[in-house]
Amino acid sequence: IEEGYTIQLISSKREVDINDSQFKAYRGKVRLVMGNGAWGYKYCYGTYRTKEEAKSDLSTIRKDFKDAFVVRFKGDKIAKS
Repeated sequence: IEEGYTIQLISSKREVDINDSQFKAYRGKVRLVMGNGAWGYKYCYGTYRTKEEAKSDLSTIRKDFKDAFVVRFKGDKIAKS
């Protein structure tokens, strides 16, 4: 989908390989979504049409990424909620 919601796992000041070991079981399933600021590289999992759909997977993902949260995206960029 072109716009919707995704779960942000981590953010970084520099680009990280989506197959990096820090992504654990999500390696290869992570996508880069660009944001603003110094920590502009946002690494996200999943695409969801609604915020509620994304939230349903959040508790599982937080077992590996305790600070994960739902963000809105449009194309390959973070969008304002």
